[in-house]
Amino acid sequence: MTFDYTEEYVKNNEVTDEEAQSVTPFDLLNSNNYTSKDIRNERYDICKGCEHFFKPIKMCKECGCNMPLKTWLKEATCPINKW
Repeated sequence: MTFDYTEEYVKNNEVTDEEAQSVTPFDLLNSNNYTSKDIRNERYDICKGCEHFFKPIKMCKECGCNMPLKTWLKEATCPINKW
């Protein structure tokens, strides 16, 4: 059994599939999609202090993303608008 985080995020946050798919894990394959190390570190520090951050696996409980990776992406956003 697999869990589709995008589907769950769309259902819980009433966004369209297109909005939820604006950034995908495949964006990590192209370094042109990366933000600066300083911005990445600021974002990740915010995540680490958030009540929705699941520390054992470094995952956001709101969007289901791996935050050490997602925070590198220029176009990525926090699902609860913290960054």
